[in-house]
Amino acid sequence: MSIAAQQRQAASPKYNPSYGWASVHQPQTLATVEEYIALAEQNLPYLQDEINLFLAGLPFETDLIGPCIKGAKRANQKLFDNNSTAKGDPQNVRDYLRLTISPRTVEELQQTIEALEKHPMTVGWKNRFYAPEPSTGMRDYKAIWCVGCPNDDMAILAEIKVDFAGMQPAYKFTETLRSSERKLAEFKENAMAVCISKNDKPEARKRIN
Repeated sequence: MSIAAQQRQAASPKYNPSYGWASVHQPQTLATVEEYIALAEQNLPYLQDEINLFLAGLPFETDLIGPCIKGAKRANQKLFDNNSTAKGDPQNVRDYLRLTISPRTVEELQQTIEALEKHPMTVGWKNRFYAPEPSTGMRDYKAIWCVGCPNDDMAILAEIKVDFAGMQPAYKFTETLRSSERKLAEFKENAMAVCISKNDKPEARKRIN
């Protein structure tokens, strides 16, 4: 490797697949989920304009779902969800505003992610295509935009999810796998129960286990 190539490699920062993800939270301190939803409703047209500009800057067409506003019931559930980082604080819910972009090829997926990570409104991301969720194998990409100036009392976060078009969304695919695993576990438990009932002797139970 040449000296110039070594210098370029040394200068390249290591990619962070969860840049800012753990620390980013709503720029405004409000008391309730409902207050954040009201703020999201005010920002929805602005987000629509911004995402249209973003998509117009891509060299290909892509599918868009949303933007939309998270429902109050689901947002309140998320506050105390075991898998959520909200920890009871509505300021930690990042997706009162959300949308999904669905590129159609791997190349378009990569270009979309790169464009999001360079966008001035992006304050964090979680790339689970690069680093899948350890417990579930979940693969998707989410970026967080700060819609409006962070010092503006109208600013709010928006979650932008990236999935492949033409295939089952990542979360549904993961849930299908997990459902199959649960059904297989139930089948094994039922089969074991039948075997034990037919061979209800300590020595037989020991052989089965």
